[in-house]
Amino acid sequence: MPQEVDCAELIIRYLTSGRLHNVANNPAAGAGLFAWTENSGIRWLEGWREAFVHCVGMYDSVRGLPEARDISHGSRMLLERSHVELQARIEACEARLSAFNFNDIWLTSAWPSTLSHRAFDRLQHFLTHYYQKTYKCWPPAAHGSNDRWLTKELVQRLQLDFGSLYDLYVDRRRGWDESSEHKTRGDVYMKSLDGDNSVTEALITVDQKLRCPRMPHPYPLLPATTTEILEGNPLKPKIFSTKAKMMEKRVLHACLESTNSLHVGAETASNGLVEAFLRFEKTDLVSEGNPREFRQGCWILIYSILQMLATMSVDTPGLWFKDVPYFLNPRLDACPPWHLKAEQTLEKASPMLSHCWTAPMSW
Repeated sequence: MPQEVDCAELIIRYLTSGRLHNVANNPAAGAGLFAWTENSGIRWLEGWREAFVHCVGMYDSVRGLPEARDISHGSRMLLERSHVELQARIEACEARLSAFNFNDIWLTSAWPSTLSHRAFDRLQHFLTHYYQKTYKCWPPAAHGSNDRWLTKELVQRLQLDFGSLYDLYVDRRRGWDESSEHKTRGDVYMKSLDGDNSVTEALITVDQKLRCPRMPHPYPLLPATTTEILEGNPLKPKIFSTKAKMMEKRVLHACLESTNSLHVGAETASNGLVEAFLRFEKTDLVSEGNPREFRQGCWILIYSILQMLATMSVDTPGLWFKDVPYFLNPRLDACPPWHLKAEQTLEKASPMLSHCWTAPMSW
C-alpha cells in the first residue's frame, strides 16, 4: 500500500459505511472499539467518544471482559470515574423523585405564603398517587444488578410529562431581568420583571440546591388574586346561585385564562399528567380560594422536578447510536486522555440542551 495512504482513515470509513461502529448494547464491541480508537496511530475522537459513552452505560458488563484489558490505564480510570459519578447522579435523582421530595427548598427560602406551601405539599401527594396508579407502584421496581429503578426510559417519560406541564403554564414573556442583577448569598440575584421577588427567591434557591443553570423562562403564568377578581365587579347573587358558587366560577375562569392552552399542540393538551393536573387544580382551588398563591406553590415543585430531570434527560451530543436502555450522559472532563487539537472539542451533555432551554426556540 502506498505510503501516502492513511490506513487508519480507510479503516474508519470501512467501519462507518458498514455501521460496524455501532456498539449499542454490545459490551464486547464497545470495549474493543474503545481500545482501538485510542491507539497512538489512530486517535479517532468521534469513535472514542461513542465507545466511551456506551462503555460507561454498560460498565458492569464491560469491566470484566477480555477486550477491556486492551484499554489503556488512563482510559480505564476515566471510565471508572465517570461510572461512579453517573451512578451518584442517578441515586441523587432517585432520592428526589421517589416521593417528589424537595421540602428542603422551603427551609432555606424566605417564602411568606402558607397557602403556597400547602399547594406544594398537596401536589407532592398528587404526583405520588398519579404515578402509583400509572406504574402500579411508585417508585417502580428496580432493574438490573445495581438495584436502580430510575431508567433512561422512565426519565424520558417524566421529561415528556413535566415538559408538557411547563409548556402549558410557563410565562413566555418573562425571564431574568439582566439589568437589575445584584449579588446575594454568593450568587447573582435577578429581580423578576413584575417585582414579585418571593417567587424569584424560591427559584434561585432551587437552582442553588440542585446546582443547575437558570432556565431562560422560569416564571409561571399567574391568575389574579381573589381581591383582583372582585375589584370593579362585586358579586351579586342571583336566583339559584350563591356568592360562593359565583366566586368559584370566577376563580376557575381566572386559572383557565392563565395558561398557554391556545398555543400548545394536541400532544401537550392530551398528555395524561396535564389532564390529571387540571382536574387536581380545579378541585383544590375550590377549597383553598386564592388561585395566585396556589399556582405559585405548585410551580415551585414543578420547576424543581424539571431542573432535576434536566441533569439526566440529555444524551451526550454527537453520538451516532442512542436507542439503548442505559444512560448516555457521563462526565467527560479530561476526556480523551490524549491532547486534542485546537479545533477538536467534546461537547458534554448539559441541562441547557433539555426541553426548558430548547422549547423557546419554537415559540
